[in-house]
Amino acid sequence: STDKMRKLLVAKEKKAKNGANGEEEQDGETEKEREARQGRRKAVRRVVMSFAAFVAMVAIGTAFFSVVEACTCSYDIFIVEDCIDDTYEACIDSGGYKKSVLDSFYMCVTMLTTVGFGDLSPRSLWGRVFCSIYAIVGCLTTGLCISELTSFFFEEDAARKMQYDARVTPDMFTAMDLDGKGHVTRSDFAAYMLVGHNLVKQSELDAINMEFDKIDVDGSNMVSYGNIKFTRAKGMWHKGVTRAVTTSRRVSRSQTLLSEAEEAKAEAAKAEEAKARTEIEGIRRKAFESLVNGATDGTLVSFLEKTQQASFVEANSAKQSPRIEATNPTPS
Repeated sequence: STDKMRKLLVAKEKKAKNGANGEEEQDGETEKEREARQGRRKAVRRVVMSFAAFVAMVAIGTAFFSVVEACTCSYDIFIVEDCIDDTYEACIDSGGYKKSVLDSFYMCVTMLTTVGFGDLSPRSLWGRVFCSIYAIVGCLTTGLCISELTSFFFEEDAARKMQYDARVTPDMFTAMDLDGKGHVTRSDFAAYMLVGHNLVKQSELDAINMEFDKIDVDGSNMVSYGNIKFTRAKGMWHKGVTRAVTTSRRVSRSQTLLSEAEEAKAEAAKAEEAKARTEIEGIRRKAFESLVNGATDGTLVSFLEKTQQASFVEANSAKQSPRIEATNPTPS
């Protein structure tokens, strides 16, 4: 019976160990999540405790000053003349310094937050003695509260750090192996983790890979400094060629515009020349008709003047275009 009991106990211990190992493995699946949750709870607890300490200090100061300095005649040079502080009513009637609960609360908050407007201050001897110690402890409590709030909301503490899980499922492996090469490299794993934890966008990784492809000329996924120098020189050469082509196009365009302007100017000169010839022929025709019809001396004079003007116009036209031969008409 003793052996049976011993065997039962051994089997029970083995079963308990196996169960504990299974629970550890099962708990290990969410261990990091549980640690993060516990860390956040601790951070929240510290914030709540520090804020509670601040509220407690305000409450202590409010209670003290609302009782001790509900009405006081002060002391020394600040004493109120003819003031009687035997009772509260007598102090009020004799013009003593009155401080309500709201006034005490307002003074404690401005004091602990180091605002210090100065419109309210301790008036009694015991109030100033208490305030000398109360202000130091209260300001330290306020600083601790602000520090915990800052750590909780803005700093990266242990409760809020990113927890990475190295377990890889078949779906995760397929997502990592984008090239279908059958294995995952360190860079594939790092890229998947960065995108999966929203630390980097996939578009940013694609842009980085495109920049690497520009340097990796031979496509070997390995880059030497010689490749970088070659890529840089190639880029500078492309820039130089592009700049030269652009400059050539601009020069060609300028020459085309210049030739078009010269052609337009020549056409205008030809039009002026034709117009001048037409006017001269008209004047000659009219003068000849006047002579044939028996012109008078006055008509002859007018004919000579017009002929002289026509000759002047024709001479100017000949100067502008050497191809025009100037002719001076003579009356017959």
